[in-house]
Amino acid sequence: MTLKQKLRGPIGLVTECGTGKGQGFTINVPLPPGSGSGAYKAAFERVVEPSINAFQPELILVSSGFDASFMDDLGAMIMGSWTT
Repeated sequence: MTLKQKLRGPIGLVTECGTGKGQGFTINVPLPPGSGSGAYKAAFERVVEPSINAFQPELILVSSGFDASFMDDLGAMIMGSWTT
């Protein structure tokens, strides 16, 4: 599952959902630049949490960067640390 800035091109599209035995196990949530903390919170409530509850994974690995921070000029996602 990915939540990230929507980029140009066919990478990380909402229509990409895995291939082969992994078909249906990939979820991409592309967000437009400047989405902010509210968009991330809404994505977690509307997509991430229901997906986790439905799939019931035994293990969750998190790989997070800081490019969504409001301090990152290149990322432009405007997310703050106050997001809960």
